[in-house]
Amino acid sequence: MVCVCTYYRLINTHKTETLAPEADTRLWVKEAFTKKDIMQMPTLFNHERAVIIQTRLQAETDPIKKMNLTGEYAMELLSCGKYSESISMLDTIYKFFADYNATMDPVTKRNLYSLVGIAYMRQGEIENCLQHHNHESCLIPIQPKGIHQLTTGSRKAIEIYEKCLAEFPHDLETIYLLNLAYMTLGEYPNRVPKKYLIDPSWFKSKIDFPRYPGIAAQLGVNRFSNAGGTVIDDFNNDGWLDIVVSSLAPTEELVLYLNNGDGTFSDRTEEFGLKGHVAILNFNQTDYNNDGWLDLFLMRGGWYNSQGDMPCTLLKNTGKGSFVDVTMKAGLTKYAASQTSAWADYNLDGWLDLIKANESLPDLERGVDVYINQKDGTFRHESTAYGLTTSLYYKGCVATDANNDRYPDIFFSPLGAPNLLFINQVPLEKRIHASRTWNDSLSPRQELSLLEF
Repeated sequence: MVCVCTYYRLINTHKTETLAPEADTRLWVKEAFTKKDIMQMPTLFNHERAVIIQTRLQAETDPIKKMNLTGEYAMELLSCGKYSESISMLDTIYKFFADYNATMDPVTKRNLYSLVGIAYMRQGEIENCLQHHNHESCLIPIQPKGIHQLTTGSRKAIEIYEKCLAEFPHDLETIYLLNLAYMTLGEYPNRVPKKYLIDPSWFKSKIDFPRYPGIAAQLGVNRFSNAGGTVIDDFNNDGWLDIVVSSLAPTEELVLYLNNGDGTFSDRTEEFGLKGHVAILNFNQTDYNNDGWLDLFLMRGGWYNSQGDMPCTLLKNTGKGSFVDVTMKAGLTKYAASQTSAWADYNLDGWLDLIKANESLPDLERGVDVYINQKDGTFRHESTAYGLTTSLYYKGCVATDANNDRYPDIFFSPLGAPNLLFINQVPLEKRIHASRTWNDSLSPRQELSLLEF
């Protein structure tokens, strides 16, 4: 699978919205999507965008604009899984240059080769890895059971990649994909042209790492969905680990699989009141009210870029076989794109607090949200007081005690910027009170990995 992530720069700045405290967040999310510009959300709404672009394409008369729209349409079709239609549209671009006796510049030619090759690789993936999935599908290096039985996609991709390399012999991406295509057919390394062969040693690990067999299908938890999060924990306090999974797609719900205690799981999503919670790229578990039952915190808007202002959701575990939405009551009503947060007792008062790192753009600062637990089911927003005001495109954050003083510190990993470690600063004489000062322990030129501790 090929993922393309693109930054979109906002034309105008706008303020972060706050939700009106009247509704279930499922309704808030539904309403939020009605206001989105789907043309600015490349990871979603491919079917809808394909229809829009097709309409524009049919109405366009300018040959150059028509060709550009054809390329856009082909990409959306490919993202929808319609590889045959996509290849057909890409072929019309070749025909355009032939009809107009035009010369294709090298960059365009190379990119067109790449798109057609990816379309054929996608065909192979859909026909084999998805429609005939097994526990060795799509694992590199390809194992015997992962070899494609339907070979047309990979065969066609090899033809395209070898044509591309005849003109662009040093294109490393194409060399890699050529080797991979042969691998899907069980013909790597023997059939790969020697001048393009990647030495098999590159696919071997220096560590004797154990292989874990895939057993999702036999357990009944092999859910097919978009990218999302997973939490494995005990949500009904029966001593057995349960599974909760999510998806970033607005049409795919949070799913709860309860452990039956006999090696099987049951989908109990509806019974526990989780139906309709959608568009969740990531989430985590917490016990925000200290009742001994694990709650869920759902984050939304990750990778949505300019369209990412979405509500989060806090779901309280009642301990009676259900979850209830307490987002509004808790005061977590801010719209902001996020896929990462860290629960910890930052002021050591015995109650879990929340730090949520948001995804900022050059023209849209979403910052970091610090929520201090008020011990009554509500939170107070304290970002400024705690000194966490830096806006970056945060993709990860984790609480840790970096200096072993018992007070949780916070480590951030932003996209396109150095990692940041903030040390929780608490004067010795005031350590029985809430800490409200933090210190960025890294200079702008430094980076720090948690692996160094």
